[in-house]
Amino acid sequence: MDIYTTATVAAVLMAGRAPVWSTQASLGSGSPPGLPTSGVRLEGAVKTLAHVSIREDAAKRTSRISVTTLSLVATYTVTINGIASAYNAGGAGAADLEDVVDGIAAAINGGGAATTVTATAYAASGSGARDCVLVVGDGQEDYSIAVAATGAGALACGADPIGAAVQAWWLPGARAGSTPPTVWATAAEPVLIDRRGFLERMDSGGLDRLYLQVYDKSPHPRDGASVTYWLPVISIGPCLSEVEF
Repeated sequence: MDIYTTATVAAVLMAGRAPVWSTQASLGSGSPPGLPTSGVRLEGAVKTLAHVSIREDAAKRTSRISVTTLSLVATYTVTINGIASAYNAGGAGAADLEDVVDGIAAAINGGGAATTVTATAYAASGSGARDCVLVVGDGQEDYSIAVAATGAGALACGADPIGAAVQAWWLPGARAGSTPPTVWATAAEPVLIDRRGFLERMDSGGLDRLYLQVYDKSPHPRDGASVTYWLPVISIGPCLSEVEF
């Protein structure tokens, strides 16, 4: 291989064609960075990819319903897009938790096409016994969800938010012998994201660390007051040289 071919190959390998991904901790990501070690170190990369997902599946909204207090005589109601689907555990003769979650899932699926979701009872605890209901949208559109129970029964629901704001924070780097600023800063306005998430190719030359703040997670305007929203999945991928020096 002649020197020109070698130089071309080396240049391609040094271009940072593929990112090296790390996952930023989601817990606490709703606040600005608090430590010099927050976020992900960029390893001198000139370009960095940043990715945020606020859905389990970008194509469908996902919710999970759990029975936090089991009553075999309660009526459990799940309201999807304004359509209430009720399961009367006492009237149905439910004998255990599996009967209840099976009944809730069947009631949701019997709500008709207007609910635009599919419900499945499954084992979330790993015990093998069905103890939760997975609710997945039939299409990419957001649906609303609310849960309620009568008497001593109680339901909880966690769901994908329908939107959020993303703010990128940077910590400067420095050549050996130079002292960089030690305070995080941002030079951009926050980006509002929806169910499609966030993917950005960022200039990162001269910067040491990147931290993505994800905040103002938005509920569906008709979600129930008791619905909670999952943490985002935040990934940062510095595009590093493929040449080992």
